[in-house]
Amino acid sequence: MLHRRNAVYALIYGLVSGILISIGYQAASFGELRPFKIIPVIIFAATAFFGMAAFYAYSVYLEKHTVRNITMRRLPYAVTSVCILICWIPVFLAEFPGFFVYDAVDEYIEVATRQFSTHHPLLHTLILGGCVRAGEVFLGGANAGIAVYILIQMVVLSLIFAWVIHTMERGYVFALLWYALFPTVVMYALCSVKDTVFAAALLVSVVLTYRILRDTDPAGKMSADAGFLGAALLIMMLTRHNGVYAYIIYAVVMVFVLGKLKLPVSRKLMNVSGFIAVLVLYLIINACLVHVTRADDSEHQEILTVPIQQLARTWNAYHDEMSEEELETLYEILPEEVLKHYTPSLADPVKTDFVNAAYEQDPSRYRHLWWELFKKHPLCYINAWIGTSYGYYYPFTVVNVYEGHEVFTFTYDESSYFGYEVEYPGERHSLIPSIDRFYRWLSLDDDIQRIPVLSLPFSMGTMFLVYLFGIMVFVFRKDHAALCAFILPAAVYMTLWLGPTFLPRYAVFLWFLFPFFIYSVFMQDSDKKGLEES
Repeated sequence: MLHRRNAVYALIYGLVSGILISIGYQAASFGELRPFKIIPVIIFAATAFFGMAAFYAYSVYLEKHTVRNITMRRLPYAVTSVCILICWIPVFLAEFPGFFVYDAVDEYIEVATRQFSTHHPLLHTLILGGCVRAGEVFLGGANAGIAVYILIQMVVLSLIFAWVIHTMERGYVFALLWYALFPTVVMYALCSVKDTVFAAALLVSVVLTYRILRDTDPAGKMSADAGFLGAALLIMMLTRHNGVYAYIIYAVVMVFVLGKLKLPVSRKLMNVSGFIAVLVLYLIINACLVHVTRADDSEHQEILTVPIQQLARTWNAYHDEMSEEELETLYEILPEEVLKHYTPSLADPVKTDFVNAAYEQDPSRYRHLWWELFKKHPLCYINAWIGTSYGYYYPFTVVNVYEGHEVFTFTYDESSYFGYEVEYPGERHSLIPSIDRFYRWLSLDDDIQRIPVLSLPFSMGTMFLVYLFGIMVFVFRKDHAALCAFILPAAVYMTLWLGPTFLPRYAVFLWFLFPFFIYSVFMQDSDKKGLEES
């Protein structure tokens, strides 16, 4: 017998996953949408069918079975943290002083020259660059400063991961092995990139939100955890600009949900004030950092990444059809030589040379140009956007957006999965070459992204489909607490689709969150309602 409600949710999941995988296949294979070719149609139909079947089967299973309230045995918190750290130490020795990559040299130079920019979050720039400079001045070299930063990060992350594991009532062994050994997690635990700190803060925020809303005495739990939640959210916003947009969405949802709880009016007002206070505190701290460092905040290209790519693609395809006035206006912000560097999957070659000064003089003039060209070439605009985002939802994407780009110690060739190297002023001294070769292979060879089945847990697209499945499960079983908690990473992930390219570094929070997400979807006690009973 067909269950109507189950079928509706299954249909939604199947159609969404089918459409996105078909779009991703077209972008990866053709560089543009060709929806009426036979293979994309077959891919859509097959994916939609299997997606619907999988969700329907699991939803029926949920209605017939409950998760028993059994707490698994586990090691003490400190031992769990030490176990994770011990597993990371050989990789640290193999990659000494750690992975100093992804804007690391830029952040170091800003501190060394005292010339700052808001292009990179100032808090992270000051801490990372400060550690490296301190290493040069007091510890004999940049490597020492990099190593100190990485070691502190490793210790803090091991403590956070152990804490997350101990908030879970089951799944201990899986979570411990995942955090201790899964290569993508280990790579970023030993990497200086700001996305690691951001992902850790996001993880803490999600877990604390979940704890607060699942608790049957929300007022008491909120009092205990609210301060830590506010601090985590603040760090999240201070380490990535898109975290601010995600926070605003999250705060609006949380205020609405907490307003529905049976709490005194004074408590509800306090909740609203708390979320506003976190945002105001972020604005104050950020403004102070900009003022103290005298940072240049004149850049606009980060928030205009998608429009810049759309204009560049349109020019490359249709510049012969553009009027002299349109070309003249376009060249004011994107010179002709810059437009020739257009790359479908990477916005950096074009947006780096965007003329901010011209844009600031009359933004409406360039918005009008964008709109006029959109009306003439809407499909070109869509293809430009898909080109920099399909890797976030297509499981079989081979991440190689930096192909041909020369960096300090190598040139990207087969894969851009991970940056791997140690940028200036650091230098790698591997004490365990075999492990070093393994991580270089994972980072720069495309084998791991092409091996059937084995490649899937390394894929952002796979992670997206799993998270989408889980969020649909939350909706199906009316788990409002989980929905509220995961609205934050969902909002962050949506901002990535508007970014300059697709790289695991931007989505590393998916791997950090994964054990807790699996627990929330498949292992959470069925009789714990928390928010639903309030």
